[in-house]
Amino acid sequence: MPLLVVVVSSLFAYRIAELNVQTARQQQGEEFEIRRSDEARTKRAEVYERFLGAADRFAVAARAAIVECPSDCPSPPGDYQNARYEFQGAINQVYIYGSAEAVVRLRALAQTLPPALSGLSGGVTITPVEA
Repeated sequence: MPLLVVVVSSLFAYRIAELNVQTARQQQGEEFEIRRSDEARTKRAEVYERFLGAADRFAVAARAAIVECPSDCPSPPGDYQNARYEFQGAINQVYIYGSAEAVVRLRALAQTLPPALSGLSGGVTITPVEA
């Protein structure tokens, strides 16, 4: 009889320990998911803020380029090129870190942009966009 008590007690203790380990793993998994979600949300906010700043700078540079060169320009001004480059980088970051909805909206916006930097696709024609 004492051997049976020892075996049952050992099995019971083993099962309790196993349940404790499972609970701890589940809690760690939940904490990891919460931490990962918070990090993703923080990164996404940074990316969106950078995108909005780059979009603003690009809009100002494009407007200035249109005023400086109302017809076809063989090469847009350097400020325009730099702003376009920065804006393209911000767009790329939204594709990587943004939500699916942000990427869909970004594709619609990207179709209104002039071609990429001059020299890669020939001259760039900058014209106002009808919104």
